[in-house]
Formats: sequence, structure tokens, C-alpha cells
Amino acid sequence: MLPALRYGVCAALCLRLVQQACSPQPSAACRFGSASLPPSPCLRVAGLGITGRSSRFASAGRRSRLSFHVGQQAAARGLASTLVSESLTRAMTKQGDVYVRKHPDGRYGAIRVLRLEGKSLMLSTTEYLADRPPLASDPQLRRPVEQHRFFYEGQRAVTWVRGKPPSTFSLAFNLALDDEESRIECNSYGGGWSDQTGFEVFMEWRWIHDREGFEAEVQEDRARQHEQRRLSALAQRPKRMMLEDSFWPLVGLLDWARIGEDEAVLAPLVSALSKLPKQSIRAFAERLAYCLYCLDTREHAKHIGAESYVNDETYFSGDWFLYTRCAAVANGRAFYAAALASPSAMPKDLEFEALLSAAPVAWELKTEAEFDHEPGCSYETFSNVAGWAIDAAAHSASAEA
Repeated sequence: MLPALRYGVCAALCLRLVQQACSPQPSAACRFGSASLPPSPCLRVAGLGITGRSSRFASAGRRSRLSFHVGQQAAARGLASTLVSESLTRAMTKQGDVYVRKHPDGRYGAIRVLRLEGKSLMLSTTEYLADRPPLASDPQLRRPVEQHRFFYEGQRAVTWVRGKPPSTFSLAFNLALDDEESRIECNSYGGGWSDQTGFEVFMEWRWIHDREGFEAEVQEDRARQHEQRRLSALAQRPKRMMLEDSFWPLVGLLDWARIGEDEAVLAPLVSALSKLPKQSIRAFAERLAYCLYCLDTREHAKHIGAESYVNDETYFSGDWFLYTRCAAVANGRAFYAAALASPSAMPKDLEFEALLSAAPVAWELKTEAEFDHEPGCSYETFSNVAGWAIDAAAHSASAEA
């Protein structure tokens, strides 16, 4: 309970805040299928998300932020403290607010708040990058930076985030949106508002002015992360998992009749999970992680379509492979078993990243808290050391022959 409620601050104020928080909010969809590009390696360095291509049988779907309206849910459940907290948070950040951050070279960048829905904010990383803090008259503040590094093809740096701005950001001023800015749409969800938010403009500058050094740093970072995953994966063992006879019927609740409406597709699964005991939600997440871990092999990575693994010298998106493995699980028990036994049966050019959100969202709905669970087996690509061993790939290939 908030301190304001604990010590009995003015009841009239609390009532007004609750009424504000209970006002209707626009509906939102979570992020399944998208027709954008696979993640570029530089996003690992910056900790930023990017959408993939199309998902399972939801290839025409849209990807947008995963925003369940906590204010409405809490009102129905009588959680006044949550409503007051959300109202206060929304009062602090307004549409048009310009936040400033410093980049590694000391220059200033700026992001703008384009929209607010519940606890989610649509942020634009602007073209502004200069030696001084921005002024309201700077025209770059009204232009989202266009991204061309690595596999981008001009996508604007606009994304939905959740949470409050970190201490690395400072509020400069408010700049009202013009008509064109008000019409900007975004189907990308970038997770929580972090220290890496707004980093795109600096990466694009480096792509233009220091591409060789930038690419070298990205490759070094990828190699370092790969080695860290390799070492951490040596002793991986699953924790207490949900029984398969319980896990797969839950996966089967995904509502594929609602293709293109991502939240609606996921909703039956999330709803069912949220009604289970907390240990069951953890057990579901553990089983899902283990299923994805088992598919994390070199041979499976060779059979996912256009983004298939070729060799260690050719770029390969570990994130895209993870999302494709999610699609294999989302297709159900029989499909998963076939893909596990025969890597050539893996989904081609499909992904279902949103499946990773099922347990965290169900947990948040049940507990009003963040889902803090570290699975015994990591689902991140390259975690299955044995599956990526050369001799394991050769054995798998000979077995299929």
C-alpha cells in the first residue's frame, strides 16, 4: 500500500485520482506477427528491441506494445493504491514532453513522448544530437531518426515503453505535437524505459561516421556474450517444470481465430495462467524455457527459412532463431515433437516472440508485481552447448539421412 494511503492522506484527493485512473483507456494489442526485419547485432549492445517478420499463422498480424490496462483491472479488483500510483505516474509525464540524455561522447540527444496509454508511453528518438541541450526551436525535435544501420531500411525510431524515465534522462520542456506527429503509429514494443532508450541516434551517427569501428565493437560484444552464454550453459538443468500433460493444453488455448489481434490471440492463455497458483506460473515458464532450449541446436538453426544459420562467418540472428523456436512451440505438441525429432520440420520465416510474454503478463495480472524468474535452462540462442557442437550437428544430419 502506498504511504499516502497508509497514513490516511486526504480521502477526497485519493477518490479523485482513482476516478481519473478508472477513466476508459484505448485498447491495445500485444506484439505477435510483424513484417519488419530481424534484429541487428547492434541492438544487443544497446539493449534495444526490434520487431521480427511474420508469426506462425499470424503472419499478417501487427506488433504493438503489450499493455494490459492495470488501472481498469485494479479498479475491478478494488486495488485503490495501484490506481493512485498510476494516476501520479501519468501526471508526471505528458504528451509532448521532451527528455534529454547524454551519449557516450558527451553530446546530447532528445526523445519525445508522443502518446500515453495506461502505463505505456510511445517515445520518439529524435534526430537531435548536439553539444548543447536542445531548445524548443530546434527542428530536429520534430523528426524521429531514420534507421539504416545493419539490416534496417529506414524504419523510424519510435517505440512503446513502460515505466518511468531513468535518472539518466532529464525533462527539458514540453513541445506540443503538430498534426503530423499526432498521426504517428507504432507497433513496436521496446520493454521498459531504460538507460539505453534513445540510443538509436548515436548508433546511426556511428554507422555513418565510424562504421568500421562500430561493426568491430558489435562483433566483439557478440563474441563476449556468446562466450558468457557458453560458460553459463555448461551446468544448465531445468528447475521444477509443469507436466507436459498440463503445459500443452494451455498452449492450445492460443486463439488463432483472432489472427492479427495479438492481445486477443494470447488472452485465453494469459487468463488461464493468471488463475493458477504462482508456482504453476513459474512451472509453465520453466517448461517453456526447456522446450525452447531443446530446439536450440545448430541443425535446427539451419532450417528456419531465409534467416537460417549458414556458418560461423555469416551473420545469423540469434534473436530471430529464438522467436522461430517460439513458433514451433506455439504450433502445439505434435508440431513441436516433429520439429524436435526432425530439424527440417522447423517453421520457415515465421516467429512467435510474444509467447515469451505469457507467464510474465499472467504473473503481473495475478500479483501486480514484476515476474522475476530465472529458468534453469536458458532459452537464449547458443545456450544449448551440446546442440551447437560440430559433432552433434553432424550426428543429427546423418540421423536424418
